[in-house]
Amino acid sequence: KDKQLVVMDPRQPSSAVSMDIHEGARATKLCWIGDNRILTTGSSKGASGEREMAMWDVRQPGPALKSLAIDQGSGALHAWYDEGTSLLFVAGKGDGNIRYYEVEDTQFHALSAFQTTEPQKGVDFVPKRYMDLGKKEVMRALKVESNALVVIPFKHPRKSEAFQADIYPPCFAGVPSIPSPEWLNGKNAPPAYKSMDPASGAGTQARAAVVAASPSAAAQPAAPQPAAPPPAQPAQQPAAPAVAPPPVAPTPVAPPAGANDAEKTRLAEENKKLQAELANTKAQLEAAQKDVQKVKAEMEAMPKPGCACSTM
Repeated sequence: KDKQLVVMDPRQPSSAVSMDIHEGARATKLCWIGDNRILTTGSSKGASGEREMAMWDVRQPGPALKSLAIDQGSGALHAWYDEGTSLLFVAGKGDGNIRYYEVEDTQFHALSAFQTTEPQKGVDFVPKRYMDLGKKEVMRALKVESNALVVIPFKHPRKSEAFQADIYPPCFAGVPSIPSPEWLNGKNAPPAYKSMDPASGAGTQARAAVVAASPSAAAQPAAPQPAAPPPAQPAQQPAAPAVAPPPVAPTPVAPPAGANDAEKTRLAEENKKLQAELANTKAQLEAAQKDVQKVKAEMEAMPKPGCACSTM
């Protein structure tokens, strides 16, 4: 309500950065563009109250790096940024379209828009690691309508069946880079990424650093990754995502012959930590399986939507 953007580190609340942003009365939404820039959506001041978006640099509080007026719609705009392709998707509640732009430095280059006559109650995007690489899918939106959930794939027009490394760079792996206690103690680390190349085995980059930072690095199992679901077809119900099998329990570390009491105590603590991590992983997997069953039940009960797709 104070029309300000405030960025702060919860570990150091006094280090907050604030700047004046959109002057209009509409709700403001935001998304990160890289590590230091933020894109916000809102409206301008005055009776017309045009919807607009702007880019800000948190290292240089002050005027916007770039602002762009969009239209005079009434719904709040939401934005999603794909770091791999530098594509920015913008959709508003009550609108029937999803605009997309290419972000180059501080410039917005309008590309096109997915358009329908059916207003959307909400829109969200599937994580990049679940894209259908064979069909050159770069983003997949889920559009909530009054009586349907519509899957909208955005595809690259290339015809080659080979893996396209330039449009599928490593993406966020969905795992933490460092344990939360270390982060709370002030340590920082870059996000954990994974290769999208099927031939790479989808190994998580930076995962080794996460494991190495833990005392149980030698025996910690890899976090289970859900398998990518097949792309939804307009005339068929979308398939529920598969869930990876539960991880194999790590073998407890046995104390070597002749180990002293201190060594035995350390190994006992390490085994205890391993068992706790395994129990936590199993609990997360069980929760994911319940979510999959719930989504599958909702999909089976859902009426088949009409064809709604867009090709880039």
